[in-house]
Amino acid sequence: MRAPILTTALAAAMFAVLLTAGNAGAAEPAQFAVNCGAPQIELGGEPGDNNPAVAVSISYRAKDHDKWRIVRTLRNGTVVSRAEQYAIVDLSDDHMTKWLGSLYDNRSLMTVGEIRIEGDQIVYREQLFARATNNVLIMDSRAVCTQLPRPAPATPMAKAPPTSRFFDRPYKMVQPRVMTWPPPLLPAPAPKGDPLPRKRDSIPIYLTNAGAAARIDVIIGGQPLRMLLDTGATHCQIPRTVAEQIVRDGNGAWQPAKYFRLADGSFRSSPMILIREVRIGNHMVRDVETSIVDSDMALMAFPVLNGIAPFTIDTRLGELIFHPEN
Repeated sequence: MRAPILTTALAAAMFAVLLTAGNAGAAEPAQFAVNCGAPQIELGGEPGDNNPAVAVSISYRAKDHDKWRIVRTLRNGTVVSRAEQYAIVDLSDDHMTKWLGSLYDNRSLMTVGEIRIEGDQIVYREQLFARATNNVLIMDSRAVCTQLPRPAPATPMAKAPPTSRFFDRPYKMVQPRVMTWPPPLLPAPAPKGDPLPRKRDSIPIYLTNAGAAARIDVIIGGQPLRMLLDTGATHCQIPRTVAEQIVRDGNGAWQPAKYFRLADGSFRSSPMILIREVRIGNHMVRDVETSIVDSDMALMAFPVLNGIAPFTIDTRLGELIFHPEN
């Protein structure tokens, strides 16, 4: 029986961490913090590892830009932040509390982390996939967690702080490279002066065929997949094995077959699937109709990408850049 997934709404209810905003009756997005024991390796791992993780601390705050803070403490006392190792993308919604990240040192490796409820336990799972071998699962770990208490409200100051040239200066809180636990759940005060420039909305591309084609990484129906950009395709295309897994997980439904006209003028009938969600970077596209093939070829259709926003491809930077109109 598949373990129920801890949704963002369920997490908020379970941990009682919804905070009341400044306006009466208004609630901020969900947040929670847990401490976990040593991860138990259920698949893969490094034989003879003499410095494994002995504890994991996790916090999630939906309204923050960097929503996830995952800190691993190793046996020798070293503290390692997942944010320094992975390009983390939040995948949480009403159905799951999950992140996805590609390893900075090796972009062909991708980890999916998830908080869920298994029986009466809070569990944190991490799974490592190898993109170069069709996203084969090469490591699976599980850690049992306990809830951290809700932070106490700040005590109001009895009097205003002294005024001086020092206190009048604008300041900016800097995030240390080595994180401490528990991490702060309140955002740093906004610095004075001009606002920071908006971060570029982009995803990495992977050139192939001597630079004549490009692939991108997506989460399609909950399945990580590297897909070839096809500006001439009207529908996405995925392997049958991936489509069957999507349907088994309840993230898609079979559709009647359709006929497609090929480049040589002939027609081909293809089975179809309606996929509930496709995630591309920080964007989500719903109800994507996709054709199915018996090969390993996965295609991302131009209309799906262009439906997010106009985009350009920068082969020098290795990025596909979205350009929202507002």
